[in-house]
Amino acid sequence: MTDFEKVTSFENLYQSFLNVKSGRTHRLETIRFEQNLAYNLKQLQIQLLSGEYQMMPYYHFVLHEPKTRDVYAARFVDKLVMNVICEQVLIPRLEPHLIEDNVACRKGKGVHYGIRRFTEFLRRGYRKHGQELYVLKCDISKFFASVPHDVLLEKVAKRVKDARVMDLLVLLLKSYDSISETPGIGIPLGNNTSQWFALYYLSSLDHFVKEQLQVKGYIRYMDDFLLLHHDKGFLWECFMEIERIVTGDLRLRLNPKTNIFPVKHGVEFLGWKFFLLQNGKIKRQLKLQSKKRYKKAMGTLMTDYARGTKDLHKVKQILASHHGHLIHGHAYLLEARALKQLVLRRYTDFE
Repeated sequence: MTDFEKVTSFENLYQSFLNVKSGRTHRLETIRFEQNLAYNLKQLQIQLLSGEYQMMPYYHFVLHEPKTRDVYAARFVDKLVMNVICEQVLIPRLEPHLIEDNVACRKGKGVHYGIRRFTEFLRRGYRKHGQELYVLKCDISKFFASVPHDVLLEKVAKRVKDARVMDLLVLLLKSYDSISETPGIGIPLGNNTSQWFALYYLSSLDHFVKEQLQVKGYIRYMDDFLLLHHDKGFLWECFMEIERIVTGDLRLRLNPKTNIFPVKHGVEFLGWKFFLLQNGKIKRQLKLQSKKRYKKAMGTLMTDYARGTKDLHKVKQILASHHGHLIHGHAYLLEARALKQLVLRRYTDFE
């Protein structure tokens, strides 16, 4: 079965419907699509096979946490198409070529895996060099909005050989041109395909750092990456090589805040600040912004419960989710104080 046949298989389209439906059960778009599910899936299959499939306009909204950014969300049926492409083609074709320490949005990895992995790097470094370690901390300036389509498609085409699937990927990328200030550049934040494009686009840089520069203490989460080494001069050399690749081959720009500094000053990564202590222990504290977001979330939780927009079951789920994240660092006192101040009352209780 070809990749395109996998994408257009009715069974795979149905499975992708189930995947996309999860967490969106009560949305109007989902309900309408499911009301005539077999017919809608068959029509989508016909459109894909005939080449008549076209993406609908994006929803647009603005996120203000952790920083202000525009998000363009695809319609339900387009999410379904992206999901089947990712599950049937992009993941099987791209995943084997990613390094272990490319940790975002992959099965068995993610934020908590990244926290554990960087902690492991710090412990290894301490055993050999004590506290005399340095970090090169980099990120790409406006990464998602800056990825050039031609370079991305050239990279993906080396792994995805089915021309009809590539035509669909071109269609998905071109759909962003209508909302982009610079057509041919940028991938929409929020698309399932964009996550895999982002994982793979910088993969050549990952391999260069690991294999050519031979930096063992390297980790990347999307466009944020760290290099850990005992030689500050060597890291400056790495920086110059990385900048050459990023600005040349990848046609992107490093954030001006890119810097090299001692680990003992603390390293911010994945919402935490890592401290390597003199005795070799590693302390993880929530970043100031993360603390503020957590406290704000707890206040919002009390308000939502008071208004009746969240019930006790949902409150417990949210608290469990926060706890599951906070246990990855030294945030016991922060959580204890927040829970002590958490008062759950309905507005009617005050009447």
